[in-house]
Amino acid sequence: MIINDSLNTIDYVRNIEEMGKGLVLIKLLRKDKRAGLKYHFFYENGVKPPFDLAIDPQDNKVDYFSFFIQDEKVGVKKCSFSFEFRGAVEITDDNFSFDNSRISSSKEFDVFINQEDLFVLGKNARFENIVAYEIGDNTYILFSEQDCFEGIMIKSLTDLERNQLVSADVI
Repeated sequence: MIINDSLNTIDYVRNIEEMGKGLVLIKLLRKDKRAGLKYHFFYENGVKPPFDLAIDPQDNKVDYFSFFIQDEKVGVKKCSFSFEFRGAVEITDDNFSFDNSRISSSKEFDVFINQEDLFVLGKNARFENIVAYEIGDNTYILFSEQDCFEGIMIKSLTDLERNQLVSADVI
């Protein structure tokens, strides 16, 4: 995976939706979604649907991401992070092609709230030296300094988003 800063920003819609007791879908969708092939990074644990990070190969921007909170509780943690905040991001990988549009990796995530922010963060992620790229209002995609995907941060959960988590009984 190769991560590059980008000057071009994209508008996104963020959605946290209760899908039933113990099940919540977290999704970020590009507003100007275009038809065509998408490249997918699947981060899976073999138990639930993978974290799906879809990239539009026409401009190397995030097309969408989706993640399910499934039969787990969202904990509350008090953590201090050392983020380097940046603007838009472009993501490429030389392993993608028309015939190979998926890359799967094994990854476990912790889901927790720190202050008013929701994190989906790799279990082995270190809390320092994380680069946070803005993808939508108050939503960031997180990478290590070595360009490894670490997760997402949803800043300033809205009342509606928090109510969806409570309604699904995950917090």
